[in-house]
Amino acid sequence: MPKPKNKTQYEILQDVKYFDDITSCQIIMAIQKQSGECFEKEYYNQGDGIKENFVSGFLTALSSFETVISEQLGMESEGNQIKAIQYGDFSISIVDGELLRLALISSEPIGNLFRDKCKILVDTYEEKHSYDLEKFRGDMDIFFDFRQEVEKQLDVKLNYKSKINAKSLEKYEGPKSVRKVLETMVKMGEEFYPVNLPPILMREAELTETNAKYYTYDAYLWYVFEQIESPK
Repeated sequence: MPKPKNKTQYEILQDVKYFDDITSCQIIMAIQKQSGECFEKEYYNQGDGIKENFVSGFLTALSSFETVISEQLGMESEGNQIKAIQYGDFSISIVDGELLRLALISSEPIGNLFRDKCKILVDTYEEKHSYDLEKFRGDMDIFFDFRQEVEKQLDVKLNYKSKINAKSLEKYEGPKSVRKVLETMVKMGEEFYPVNLPPILMREAELTETNAKYYTYDAYLWYVFEQIESPK
């Protein structure tokens, strides 16, 4: 199959990396930086067994350790630079603002596209709740809109159970072989998680793994997937 139109190989690989990042993400945590307390979290992909307060405590201790060591060595701390900690089969990616820290656990460090979107999420939410974050006293109810902002800035709906939207599929300009597979899924009334679609496209549309993931993400961007269930 030819390369997608108007896309460089770098852009394709970036989109595929982002798809992998989103669909392997287990938890997104919002942490008040000064206290180190996690005030909101969103779980995906069996991430609900993660103890968020343990993770936030570890990150706060690590941040303090970094500051102390940097001072002792006469070096400047990296401050708000995006960081990642790899341990065994999982990675913790950290995106810091002035008042808000975002921590994500996934299978490997997140790529550039996910990082950029996370930084926008941090900046947007921090601006919206600057007073609440600065005067934080443990009241978590005021951050009820965190999930809404996550869903707005990040494509976490790729982790939600879905079905094919027939009307959106009619407008989709993807390859004929891909549309044929999706049309069959409509007829069969199939429900699916987007992460499970690439193997189907590889088999039925004879795509490479890279192209299968790319066109899954592409179809999602065309609103071909209709969410029928989300994490609680």
